[in-house]
Amino acid sequence: MSAIQQEKDRLKEILSRQDYKAYDEQPERAGSRIGELLSQWVRDLLETFFPGAEITGSTVDGVLYFFGAIGLGILVFLAFRLFSKLSGEKQAHRNRPFLPGEEGPLSLESHWKQADDRAAQQQWTAAARQVFLGLLLHLDDQGFVDVQSWKTNGDYEKELRAHTGADDVEAFRRLALMYDQMTYGERLLNESGYYSFRSDASRYVERGREGEAG
Repeated sequence: MSAIQQEKDRLKEILSRQDYKAYDEQPERAGSRIGELLSQWVRDLLETFFPGAEITGSTVDGVLYFFGAIGLGILVFLAFRLFSKLSGEKQAHRNRPFLPGEEGPLSLESHWKQADDRAAQQQWTAAARQVFLGLLLHLDDQGFVDVQSWKTNGDYEKELRAHTGADDVEAFRRLALMYDQMTYGERLLNESGYYSFRSDASRYVERGREGEAG
């Protein structure tokens, strides 16, 4: 008998041993044991709450399948909520103002020019957002606020209090609230809503310029 054949026979002998088979079957036995323990736990629980009822194997299996389906449903729901949250954050990131150091227009005039272009295409909500971004950068140019990516409109409102009166702060709050609703709350504007928003922003800018001239 050749050496190769001898090694093959020796390998077959090792694989046929009971201790090797037992080792190979350990994962399967562990899974079966866990299933048995879970089934027994459910059976004990049912017998505790329904002492007079006859608990069969099919009853236990039905309970396991029922709660398994509930668990799967919860996982699907959580996954959907997570996906929705990530999508919302991505959309919010796309709509945030252009900031110093980033590519994009950095003035009131350039933003309002984009607003005119979008309004011409009847994209009223997108146009209104451009109006607000232009206003925000105008306030930055005036030294009333310091535009930063991590700040909220509430932060800008607090900064304005140190430079403008209560009426101007309230006017900015209304415009900022509308912007937040359009950007994060998915509020949509029609034509009249856009021009009303544009008019309020224009009056805000003109009032500030008149104050400087005075």
